[in-house]
Amino acid sequence: MGKQHHSYFHGGKMSTRKRKVNNVAISSSTEFQLHKSQLFPATISRFVIDFTSVKLVSYIASLKEEHEKDLLKQVLKDYKKGRVAVAWRSGQPVWINITNELSL
Repeated sequence: MGKQHHSYFHGGKMSTRKRKVNNVAISSSTEFQLHKSQLFPATISRFVIDFTSVKLVSYIASLKEEHEKDLLKQVLKDYKKGRVAVAWRSGQPVWINITNELSL
């Protein structure tokens, strides 16, 4: 397995709303996702909506601090290039760097 470096967003306190379905809270965490370009050939990926990208763009727009926006804009750029995988924990994005290194 390749060596992975963990990066977590530690911004100021941000409020998020929790959605409920049939009065049952939806999990506050998601699995790490790769950008659609890493999962599908270009001929198919243009028809796939990458909801992580959409959510990141919306999240960035909601931020007040410029340094937080700049950090997450870089994360979005790296996500689209396949350099990081993104997940959501308690309504905030977390990410890990993706490497192609092999450990023997």
